[in-house]
Amino acid sequence: GIASLPLAFAYLGWWIGLIVWVYVTWASYYSGRLLIQLQGPHQATYARLADGVMGAGFASRWVRPFQFLVLYQVTIITALTLGQGFFALEQLSGHVPISLPWCTALGGLVVAIVSLLPSIAEMWSLSLVGFLTALGFAVCVLWACSAIVASGNAQGLAEDFHDVSFGRPDGIEGPDLIFGVLNSFGILAFSYGGHSVLPDVQATLQASMSGHGDAQKAMQRALIWAYALIVPCYLSTAMLAYLAFGPSLTGFLPTNLQDAHTGDGFILSLNVLLIVNSIALGAIYIQAGFNMVEDIIECLTSRSFLFRFLCLRIPWVASATFIAVALPFFGDLAGLSGAIGFTPMTFVLPFLLWERSEYAARASWCRHLLHAILGISFGTMGVVAFAGALYLVIRDSSTYQFFS
Repeated sequence: GIASLPLAFAYLGWWIGLIVWVYVTWASYYSGRLLIQLQGPHQATYARLADGVMGAGFASRWVRPFQFLVLYQVTIITALTLGQGFFALEQLSGHVPISLPWCTALGGLVVAIVSLLPSIAEMWSLSLVGFLTALGFAVCVLWACSAIVASGNAQGLAEDFHDVSFGRPDGIEGPDLIFGVLNSFGILAFSYGGHSVLPDVQATLQASMSGHGDAQKAMQRALIWAYALIVPCYLSTAMLAYLAFGPSLTGFLPTNLQDAHTGDGFILSLNVLLIVNSIALGAIYIQAGFNMVEDIIECLTSRSFLFRFLCLRIPWVASATFIAVALPFFGDLAGLSGAIGFTPMTFVLPFLLWERSEYAARASWCRHLLHAILGISFGTMGVVAFAGALYLVIRDSSTYQFFS
């Protein structure tokens, strides 16, 4: 999410971007607390949590379709991100670089290797690795953007720093601008997509703490610490990147940093952190996707791992990699994922589930009104973001040459 977040600011501008980002950030933190509060001791997934509150069958209609979109699209973006990282490392090697589509295919192969793991029992540990690498990535980006801003008349993009107009991206006007603004809402939602696997992570934490403490309280503390570190990183990265690159921002921030000639060592470190982060966090989402399908198709659980690997995991990863190669538009895909997947799972369903839980009976009318406003506003935001992302995907794919 942090790699495309500055693009949302580029489309929305300083003040609107900041206001919307604060609203999205606060709502995601609040909905995360609600999900943690709702989860029972035997509800190891989002779907089971929803069925526990709404009754059997609810998740099949209103949770799993959106969860599938989230988890499958994350597989696509993981392959694409790994491909971008491998492509950048190949350029640094001094050899004739392999084309981006082939690097993306290599990223899909890495995802396939990760899918060989029979299950992810230590999601908590992987989440920590993902968080630490994301933090390291953010520190590197902040250092580079700060150096570009401070240098004033340095080489590269900073050479024109005083002439930069901090407006919309270069060459964007008319429908492209309108739909780009709409897509920005999806990018912001994509930045807070961890709620889709939050119950899975809490379940592994609960299993590891069995008899040694309250997992729910520990998860609430972890959420506070996560946002205490993520929020400053997100905000400073988005604003400094916008300040450093202005309207030349792309949908993938490392591309801007590489074009700014920030040094081979820096680009190497940045992409290694990006690759490790994508593998760690991608593994969580991908394994959650496999578990979801196996819950739906119950006969799969009784079959051998080799059968499940060949009939479920390989087709899942192969088809996602094909889409990543065919549509290598990171910003567009991030907005699309945020609109039709992360928005319902993070910003709509938690409020609906809480309103139907036992906690709602003791709540004031103000809290009920707040949840209604949040659910309706984010539902609307998801619809318009989908329209914007779909337009951009169609526009960009119309000029893209497959395996070019």
